Amino acid sequence: VRFGLHQIDFNDPDRKRIPRASAHWLARVMAARKLIPPEGNQLTEQD
Repeated sequence: VRFGLHQIDFNDPDRKRIPRASAHWLARVMAARKLIPPEGNQLTEQD
């Protein structure tokens, strides 16, 4: 199980961070200042 809003590439020496679907959803919630249902498919363990 993976946690967090960003996926981290531990093979990259710079530890590149890639936002997950949950990070994009949270950004929309914060911008709208209200809860918004996720678009399309439900979030999965991989997100």
